[in-house]
Amino acid sequence: MKFLRRNQEDKNPMNTNSKRTPNRFMRHYWKICWSLFVVVALLGPFVKRTIPDVKDHHISAFSRESWRPYRTYPPLIDNALSILAKLAPGQVEAVWSYGMPIDIVDQAQMDKPSYLAETMRDTGNIHINRSTTNTAPRIAFALYHELVHVQYGTHDARVYPSSPIARILGRNEEADAHMRTLRFAWALMDTDPDTAHWGMTGGPLSFLWPLGVATELLTYFWPLGTALLLLFSALVPWLWSWFYQRRTVRRSGPIPLYA
Repeated sequence: MKFLRRNQEDKNPMNTNSKRTPNRFMRHYWKICWSLFVVVALLGPFVKRTIPDVKDHHISAFSRESWRPYRTYPPLIDNALSILAKLAPGQVEAVWSYGMPIDIVDQAQMDKPSYLAETMRDTGNIHINRSTTNTAPRIAFALYHELVHVQYGTHDARVYPSSPIARILGRNEEADAHMRTLRFAWALMDTDPDTAHWGMTGGPLSFLWPLGVATELLTYFWPLGTALLLLFSALVPWLWSWFYQRRTVRRSGPIPLYA
């Protein structure tokens, strides 16, 4: 009777699954831990970049003390605005209606010298880095990005999301500026491919520009790009294990049916 009862327990599928589950978990334990580690490590920079922007919401508007609609800009800025007018007329309309100062400054005068351009958080004035952004197409590219920040700071309905939830589940301000700029660079490919590649990769035309575009998309195409990056990173140890096992089987040859 004991033998029959034990035999019936072994045939019970629920009992078999309950025994196999811990074994399966322990067999994949290191891969699960590595996946969690990679996700947490990569999630840190995204949280660091996203949370402050979501909390800020540009509640304090720009002071606009030095803004003057339909102001006169230097010739190089005018040339850049002419390029913008052809590819992004809405951005040029924003420049003329707001009239914020746009200054070309030395790298040492930039708050962040590595930036191509920057928008002052309190005033909304735009600084162009003279050492890197020194041609009209490059200035147009940088202005397009910075004008997105200006429009967020003025709660322009054309770019500002309707609610904080939209910014959390959609794109935060920096991600939105990068994605819009990437779209502008793509439009610039027809007229000035060198500047388009420079904007996409941060450097001159080279064979590495697809990598720069991919990095930009994975970093700022929030939330889809971020989710795909985290998912792929979590799957890396599983894919590597699968590939390694297949390679081991191929080298060792077919497994004999009988010992």
